[in-house]
Amino acid sequence: MINFSMKKTNWEIKKTISKTTVDPSYLKKFNQAVLNLELNLQEERLNTSIKM
Repeated sequence: MINFSMKKTNWEIKKTISKTTVDPSYLKKFNQAVLNLELNLQEERLNTSIKM
């Protein structure tokens, strides 16, 4: 669990989040990176189970 303290009030956080935009191309690249990581982990599991 991560513990952290916030110095901003709840209103300021909501205001900041509502102003924040994410570039769709970044989101697409991030999703592709996560999928590649999952595929690499699956491949590694297969390789280790075959070697045993």
